[in-house]
Amino acid sequence: SDGEWMELGQVGEIQTLINPDFLVLQAVKLVQDAKITGGGKVDGEDTTIVEGEVDFSGLLDRFGGMGAEADQVRDFISDKPVLVTFWIDEEDRIREVEIIGPILSTETDDVVRVVTLSEFNEPVEIEAPEAVSTPGA
Repeated sequence: SDGEWMELGQVGEIQTLINPDFLVLQAVKLVQDAKITGGGKVDGEDTTIVEGEVDFSGLLDRFGGMGAEADQVRDFISDKPVLVTFWIDEEDRIREVEIIGPILSTETDDVVRVVTLSEFNEPVEIEAPEAVSTPGA
């Protein structure tokens, strides 16, 4: 997009596509030609490395029933497959995922996303953000 802002409209599916937990789950479901390529460590834990390719344009089939919104979402999803690497621990938990390549059509080929997962089954405290006043509201 040459550094320009791009209006995404009201399509909630676009927001879903850039949500890291959604990306990880879909990458696992859509991975093709997966191969174990070695071992490594994530946060000091031994892992098995699995590599493959994912074509995120296949997500449209999973959404189903989007009707007219499907065309708008299709315009935003890259039609290029991306390389995906998973680091899986001895308890079969994904510890890290690296996605190399564009997921959205406005991204360049050199985009790299890394999602690291940790502290499984640990309690989390979530605090609501402070209210922000909107001018003219």
